[in-house]
Amino acid sequence: MLAVVMYAHENRQDLPLTHFGDGAIDAEQGNWIEQLRPYADGELMYRCPSDESPYFEQTNSLNRLRKTSYGLNYYLTGDLPGYEKLNNLDALKHTEAIVFAAELVESYDPHAVRDHFHSEAWFLEPPGLHVQIGQHGGPDQNRFDFYDTLSIPEEQEATRLQRANYGFLDGRAATLELEKIWDINPLTGRYHRNKLDPLIAR
Repeated sequence: MLAVVMYAHENRQDLPLTHFGDGAIDAEQGNWIEQLRPYADGELMYRCPSDESPYFEQTNSLNRLRKTSYGLNYYLTGDLPGYEKLNNLDALKHTEAIVFAAELVESYDPHAVRDHFHSEAWFLEPPGLHVQIGQHGGPDQNRFDFYDTLSIPEEQEATRLQRANYGFLDGRAATLELEKIWDINPLTGRYHRNKLDPLIAR
């Protein structure tokens, strides 16, 4: 994550771009992997050692390969309506509380071959379809669908307690439970916590 901070400091505080979308032609120059490579201390770590995605070796349904284990938060790309100017550190408050990167879901096609994740859609689609929320522990890793278990409190709790790695805009990385990053009441749509949306992250 320090490479992100170094990149921003040398590029008018702009954050790296994303280019790998569903079925898009890969932009080998200009994607965040290539943008951050000069700022890495040694080889840029783009693949997590515990990542078992099949799409590094075999193409997905759109004939695309997985290029990285890590995705950037789409809220911070400048492409989301209402957030166009929030891909610059000078425009952001509470950078220590804003998640910039997370581990991408490994097998769900086509999300597994992106270089970003759509957390703005998590109130419609379970977070586990976008990021590997149980990659580093928690009860029954990636077993439960938060929205299919509303009547089973213990299964809701299991989803909240799944652990994964998250990178923050201040350069810090941490292994945290999902509930420490994003927690919503699915019946009311009100957030208990949201460290992904830069307008409300605290």
